[in-house]
Amino acid sequence: MGCNESRKENKISLNEVVLDKLHRLFDRLRTRYRETASTDYLCQESLEFLCDGNPSLGGKLYQFMLKHSTNKKVDFENFIPIVEILIEEPSSYHLQGYRSLDKMEIFFLISLQRLSIDDPEFKDSNVSYLEALQFLQDVEYISLRSGLALTSKFTPDESVARSILSAVYPNSSGAVKWWSLVLFFKQLFPHLTEQVKQYFTMLFLSVQQQKLQARFTKPSYLLNSPQYIYLALGNAYIKSSSQVNLLWSNAVSGWNFESLYRALLSFDGPTVFLLKFSNDSEESIVGAFQKKKWIDSGLYQGNEESYLFQLNPKYKVFAASRFKRTFPNESDQNTQNYSYLHYFGEGVGDYKGLNEVAPSGVGFGGANNKFRLWIDAQDMQRKSYVTPEDETYKKGSLINPVLKEYKLTYAEIWSVGKEVDILSTQLLIEKANYLESHYLRSSMRVQKEMIGLMKGPLNMEEEQQARLSGVSKSHIRTSSAVQQSRKAQILDMVDPQAVQPNYQSNQRNTQTSLARSKTSKSYVPQPAQIQEEGVEETGFGATTLFRGSAPPEQPREPDVGYGATQLIRSSYQKE
Repeated sequence: MGCNESRKENKISLNEVVLDKLHRLFDRLRTRYRETASTDYLCQESLEFLCDGNPSLGGKLYQFMLKHSTNKKVDFENFIPIVEILIEEPSSYHLQGYRSLDKMEIFFLISLQRLSIDDPEFKDSNVSYLEALQFLQDVEYISLRSGLALTSKFTPDESVARSILSAVYPNSSGAVKWWSLVLFFKQLFPHLTEQVKQYFTMLFLSVQQQKLQARFTKPSYLLNSPQYIYLALGNAYIKSSSQVNLLWSNAVSGWNFESLYRALLSFDGPTVFLLKFSNDSEESIVGAFQKKKWIDSGLYQGNEESYLFQLNPKYKVFAASRFKRTFPNESDQNTQNYSYLHYFGEGVGDYKGLNEVAPSGVGFGGANNKFRLWIDAQDMQRKSYVTPEDETYKKGSLINPVLKEYKLTYAEIWSVGKEVDILSTQLLIEKANYLESHYLRSSMRVQKEMIGLMKGPLNMEEEQQARLSGVSKSHIRTSSAVQQSRKAQILDMVDPQAVQPNYQSNQRNTQTSLARSKTSKSYVPQPAQIQEEGVEETGFGATTLFRGSAPPEQPREPDVGYGATQLIRSSYQKE
């Protein structure tokens, strides 16, 4: 039964509020053009205007509505059923023929134009390479318009879409069955259906979606905007996060594995690795995703949500299988071969498996000390490697097969999570450092300001303040070795219930403070406590707040960048 024959048997499922919004939108589009202002139907230009930035998609949408019209016009009665199948659930469709299709499949039909569900053989129709390429370009457009973008500026890159299609098309003149392409896109982009619904809901109902799509807080040198869109459409955590922060990069920290190790342990959310392997003539960009928090146990960790991917020269995803195997003790069923982290003697112990000491580095997949993707702790550039297959992830070459001799030439690690979750520790520390440099006047002033920090970050929404005010010591302090650092002491110092600040200083700091007090009239000596024997002095973070050093007489303009510290500067400038 064709869709035009079945439409009369069902009622539209849209409620009165939605219908009223759609009616007002329809009238605005109708009266915008002289040729339709005195009529009751839309012209093609109306929908081209609605799809601002991509008139081609607007024209396709108009033709799709016209194809399903009962009177060869896009009037309100023919406008509503198409809107319904794009924003409502399949079971409620007025057009029964579309109830077996999800929104990605419907959008695919709109993009192709020429296929119709009235043809019982439409799923076996061939789709050309150029038609599939145009569909992916439409996908990039709707993702961008609904907020899913790497940065505020989008730079089209057709090569990414072509690299995706190279997995199913032998060449640009080939053709693939419609149903085969649908299956391929669903496996690669499981959240595309959700994105299509989000875009058309925003388009027709003017619903401004909450900005949950990730924004990279700093530029990535290995990931462009189209690649990010496709990564997000395949990953629910990236797609739904509000911020993606740079956790570690060799451009910032150098090839220092200890800094990478401590960065991983300091974050308790999902992480994305971006790695470039290259030689003098070729390069490949690969990556990995880890959902679970990193721990150092000398054993495999992670879960089936971990996966590997290639960004360049082709876009490929190597999903994890459900095969379970442990390392190094195969009788231990608590670990699986998804990911691995160990750094010399920093873990719980120097684990031994297969008569060998557990290797130091970060790895994904593999077994028996041979990983699918490996970052070596001793020589990150020359000893890191990839292998073509293992029993955990889908088989296939992670790097370009012509890349025989290579080394790791660039690396980035990004933390994925809601903005407040990521900043809960970082914001307190950076604010404390700002206070240290520019607003340290007396112990009472410090205590007052630090207690104020616990009530919520400056210049943030009330909801975010409420969330951050509930951050407890256990949220920031974890069981890893790195969390035994001075950062964890901040919360001890700023506990609102504490009457006296927990100062820590040594004899040398006390003597320095007394010497400075003789030359600075505005300086008020800080209470000092002799450092306990065996406690190592550290020179970073907010702990120097309480070392008794005098502040500069004329505080200079703070050298802070964007991000959390900018919140502090703007707030105090207002004061």
